[in-house]
Amino acid sequence: MLSSLIKKDSDKAQNFVDEFSSVYRYTLDVIEKPVVELREEIEFSKSFLFLQKIRFDNAVEMEINVDASKLNYLVPPLAVQTLLENVFKHNRASVDNPLRIKIYNENDWLVIVNNLQPKIKGVESKGVGLNNLRKRYELLGEILPQFSVTEKEYIAKIPLIKPE
Repeated sequence: MLSSLIKKDSDKAQNFVDEFSSVYRYTLDVIEKPVVELREEIEFSKSFLFLQKIRFDNAVEMEINVDASKLNYLVPPLAVQTLLENVFKHNRASVDNPLRIKIYNENDWLVIVNNLQPKIKGVESKGVGLNNLRKRYELLGEILPQFSVTEKEYIAKIPLIKPE
């Protein structure tokens, strides 16, 4: 993908490399931490979503609207990325039917919602990512994440941990 992008649009390719580097650095920086500020996770998510928009040729729409007063709250590292990866693993995206992702907070919860567009050939899911996320919250002794499906949306909610 990157090699074809370099031939087509070198500026976009450079942006891709820069964002990919940012994603990689963040992962290395936080992997051993029990929690990180929501601010860091949101910035990381923006980079991750930027890469996905390039990968899916702008067939992804995203909206991030988190209260500034919640940005210093804590979450396990890579929690948001785990949920975003799940969105892309299980849904298709096209320019005609874009994948729409909203990230916002409801009080002390971070909510990630996407429209349901299941892949035609269902991806077999063992639930490893979501179970891992649940276990990380259990270790923190906090309220557990919540996951639900409506007719049109998948909704993931993770608790925001108030900083001491």
